[in-house]
Parts: sequence; structure tokens; C-alpha cells
Amino acid sequence: MSGIAGEFHLDGSPVAREPLEKVVKFLGRVGPAGSDLWVNGPVGLGHTRFPTTCESLGEVQPSTLDGEVWITADARVDGRSELSDALRAAGRTPSLDRPDAELILHAYAAWGDACLERLIGDYSFILWDGGQRRLLAARDRFAMRSLYYAQVGSTLLLSNWHEALLAHPAVPGDWSEFGVGSFLALGSVNFLDPSITAYAAIRKLRPAECLVASAAGVQVRRYWECPLEVAPFRYRRTEEVVERFNGLFTRAIQDRMRAPRVVIALSGGMDSTSVAAMTMRVIRTQGHGPKVVALTQRHEQVNRTEEAALATRLARALDIPLHYLEMDT
Repeated sequence: MSGIAGEFHLDGSPVAREPLEKVVKFLGRVGPAGSDLWVNGPVGLGHTRFPTTCESLGEVQPSTLDGEVWITADARVDGRSELSDALRAAGRTPSLDRPDAELILHAYAAWGDACLERLIGDYSFILWDGGQRRLLAARDRFAMRSLYYAQVGSTLLLSNWHEALLAHPAVPGDWSEFGVGSFLALGSVNFLDPSITAYAAIRKLRPAECLVASAAGVQVRRYWECPLEVAPFRYRRTEEVVERFNGLFTRAIQDRMRAPRVVIALSGGMDSTSVAAMTMRVIRTQGHGPKVVALTQRHEQVNRTEEAALATRLARALDIPLHYLEMDT
């Protein structure tokens, strides 16, 4: 997970580099491969790199295609081929060997805020449109990546780590009585209001929400709703159902194999073992793919289980190197 940060002054005053640099420095622990900071008038964007795909190995963020629209993103965009086809039909010229942040920039250039209706995958990003003097930030549909924000007066700060926001001198560290009380009473700060945190000044975007900020103010809205009713699939044979499922499962695995090395958290249950088996099937069918290793927990004394033994049997059957996390020490 890369670190992303943004600062925007709604009153148009210039962003100072030093306070935002403190936020980016904090994010170095989640993005150890280097950092960059871009500041221009009332906006600043920061990024710390943790490349997880082949396309992101040489990536530099914050990035831009035209010098007007800039982005910092922690993103894995899925369905890249379909998205690229749609972008070409819209007059854009994306390349599949470029990082995901560039695809998001192309999508924004083609469809504006409506690009969020077309993006799938795991992502959070902060985008500055210099021509419109507005900021767009968004979190993916199922909240696989985080995005927090704090508005203090005319200063808006954003990051995918809420602790990083506290590194900025403008953000107070006062506890939220409602957030802390929710945690103590219910075991989570999110049951009553999914947008709150333990800090009074910091909130987070909920799944499928975006934030738009300009001189007119800050607005948070939902850009996608999970459909409650879906037309049923009608198949005549059981084999058709299996074929459809295998096709979707294969595509989901392929979307997550864009790296030279893949690590699978392996247990003795059905979920991770199915993922591991399908991953190896895809690699062997293609004749190429990433190096795969697996991790599993080993309990011999505390909470003794068969998990490690079952994972070992599967790893041997699939010829995957397995590393044990010793939980008794």
C-alpha cells in the first residue's frame, strides 16, 4: 500500500511545503520506496511509493498527463482491458503497460467525475483539476482502500492513513467522545456512523463515496449503490454454472497477478485454498506468471489447530513454497 496525501486551501492561500512534508514523512513507513511532493498555489499532493504491480515499478507520483490535472493514488484498477477499450472509444490513448494512476487520469479526462462509475478495483486517490480549480477524492466501492480527511477552517487535508493527518500542525489530536464511546460500548467506532474516527477532527469516506472541494466548499456524496435486485442467471445445465463461475474466478485472479511475485495467505479452509489452486492453474495454463509463495500460521501450543498441516498438504500438492508464521513464540 502506497501512502497518499493532499492539502487544499479553500480560500486560495498558498500551501506551505513544510507542514505537508511532515505528513509525507510519516507515510514513509507505508511507502518505503521513495517519496515525492508537488505544491502549486492552494494545493499540494504527496506520495510515498510501495509498488505492487509490474506497471508501478518505475512510477513517479504525484503524476499528470497534461500539467493541469494531477493525481496521487493508491490503486489497483481491475478490468484494465475493458476500461482501455472504452477510453479509446472516447478518444483517449491509454497504454496497458502504464500505471493505474495514469488510467484514472485518462478516465477523468474522458468522463469527468462520472469516471467513478466506470472504475473497478481497489483504490483511493486525490485528484486536482487545475483548470476547474477543484479537488476530487474517492474511495473504491467496497472500501478495500482507505481515505480520511480533516477540514480545519479553510484548510482541507486528506490521506489514506488517519495517523498521518495528525502529523500536520493544523489538525488537532482531540479524541471524539462519540467515536471513543462507540468503540467502548460496541467494539467499533463504525457501527453507528461509518464516517467517524476516534479523532474529532478526522472523518473518513465511506465505501463508494467521493469528496469534491472548491472555493465554494466541501461536498461528500455517494457515487455508486450496490444493486439490491439483479436479474437472475438462467442456465440449463449445471456445467454452465460451473463454467460461468470459473470464468469470473479466473478473471479475478488475473487482475491480481500483475506483479513479479505474489504472496498468498494460506489456511486450511476453502477460500484461500481455492485462490491458491486457481492461481497455479492460471499460471500453468498461460505458461508464465509471477513467482508464488504462501504464508500460514502455525499453532502448536496456543489454540492448536490443523491449519498448518492442511496448508502444508496443499502447498506440496501445488508445488508452492510455504513459510510458517510461528504463533507460539
